[in-house]
Amino acid sequence: MRRTWLVMTVTAMVLAAAPSPALAQAKPRDKVTFQFAWIPYGKYAGFYMAKELGYYEQAGLDVTFVRGYGLQDGVNKLVAGVADLGEVNQMGSVGARARGAPLREVLMFHDKAMEVFYSLEKSGIRKPRDLEGKSIGGPKGAGARELFPAFAALNGVDASRVTFVDMPPDAMVAALVSGRVHATSNFITERPNYQRAAGQVGQKITSLVYSEWGLDLHANSIVATDKMIQDRSDVIRRFLEATVRGWLAAIERPDEAARMFVKNFPESNPELVREHWQIAVDHMLTPPAAEHGLGWIDPAKKKRTIEVYTKYIPLPHEVGVDEVMTNQFNPGIRPPKR
Repeated sequence: MRRTWLVMTVTAMVLAAAPSPALAQAKPRDKVTFQFAWIPYGKYAGFYMAKELGYYEQAGLDVTFVRGYGLQDGVNKLVAGVADLGEVNQMGSVGARARGAPLREVLMFHDKAMEVFYSLEKSGIRKPRDLEGKSIGGPKGAGARELFPAFAALNGVDASRVTFVDMPPDAMVAALVSGRVHATSNFITERPNYQRAAGQVGQKITSLVYSEWGLDLHANSIVATDKMIQDRSDVIRRFLEATVRGWLAAIERPDEAARMFVKNFPESNPELVREHWQIAVDHMLTPPAAEHGLGWIDPAKKKRTIEVYTKYIPLPHEVGVDEVMTNQFNPGIRPPKR
């Protein structure tokens, strides 16, 4: 009888000490698929900093990053729900919205325009009008190419005298250095790649940066569908806060951020990664970010961006600022003063 009582007592103590099945089983993390605009490179170091520091996991998220295949592919996958959130340029937010895609910007990645034309110094291209009679390589849908009518109008360029040559992004550096085209349309974060390639053949790179020639508009942003905003707003909020924390950590510790990126892409050059990231940072640390927090979307600048895209692309109609953007998810994390 005593033995039976002892066994029952010990059993009860063990059961009391053991967590219940509900407590023992960790709550599953919410899955999020994020699609970049193109192949991941150094400008995305802040995202991988967030991943490697465990910020997404701490936010209860299981995040998968996937490469993009250009503007239209990104828009299609977001609208179809293949990707939950994604990075697009203004043709993928303002332009897509005007054409009926239910996308809305939830965080600004590059607050300052990054579109640029690169050329070899020997081509003699120093100012916009020097592009007349020249060829420019790049993919359809590239920001600099889509905005060229506005760039030309503002700078007195005869757009009919400029020839665009279609080519994929990964062919542009070689096309320029080999002399196949006089210039390429690209993002300023790609500058280190061009400089190194040109240096290998004894040449130097020159550039025409849109923001320096009267066209400083918004560039790439993070977008979500209206359905995602309605159904999974808490997931968006947690993802963006973790991402901005990663950006801030990468801004403060760029060498570590480069190492985190290389950990995921061992074939990458750490020095190039850091250079790419530093250029991206220059286009993130703007006055609106300092005042309101990293990723803040300036409504006044968005309005100017919409007006330029509507007039010069042109778009079927002008969309409202509130249709294109929201700051409701911005975590309000201010960057360090520069």
